[in-house]
Amino acid sequence: MDDATLKNYYISTMTYGADEQPAATGNLPDKQLAGLFLGIFVAVGVLVLLAATAIPHLGAMTAKGKDAARANEYVTIRIAVMEMLNDSTAGTLLATGPTTDMGEVRTTDANPLVLTDYLNSSKSKTDELGCRYSFDTGGTVIQETR
Repeated sequence: MDDATLKNYYISTMTYGADEQPAATGNLPDKQLAGLFLGIFVAVGVLVLLAATAIPHLGAMTAKGKDAARANEYVTIRIAVMEMLNDSTAGTLLATGPTTDMGEVRTTDANPLVLTDYLNSSKSKTDELGCRYSFDTGGTVIQETR
């Protein structure tokens, strides 16, 4: 053996041991390949288990979110009605509803005030939330869910 071959043999035996030489083709040995597949299988199994536990809770979280959004919209509309009646000279509304269009809610003034002018958003989410509202002449707001 020449010096270069002896040096390479010595380095590889120090790294791997005499009977643990790496395969000449660069492929993983069968035990390492099996270990890799086992690791991937376990990781996928853990992800499936986590997804199976989380998915049933998504429906409950969505329902809670819709309930909170409905309550928030109801309060927002009630406050807007109070502000509108405060600005009105007549202080009464035309009885309206059930409706999802807040542009239909008006005061009984000669120049009626419109509820959409008192809401911050021109686009109401009542259709998305499944809510309709009724308004009596005194300003009472009733929320109905479909």
